[in-house]
Amino acid sequence: MVGTGCITSGNMEYLEQYGIHIQTATRLIADYIASEDEMIVKGQMPTVAHLYAFLDRMAETFHDAHKTVMQRIGIKELVKEEFLYLEKK
Repeated sequence: MVGTGCITSGNMEYLEQYGIHIQTATRLIADYIASEDEMIVKGQMPTVAHLYAFLDRMAETFHDAHKTVMQRIGIKELVKEEFLYLEKK
């Protein structure tokens, strides 16, 4: 979206497969880009840490989104649920 202003078709498909609505993703990403642009206008330079924080927030927001997809395609349970997360140590 930084380069084109929109989510590409391949990324749309990827997001949908994980249960994330394209318009929701577009809004959240656009808001993130705008906040980073505001930092730059103020003379502050975003770092990759800002990107990682955004990605962490998205992981927390959509951590169960895959379950809607599973329900739609008829998967009742995962063989190993623990494959989907990393335990905090």
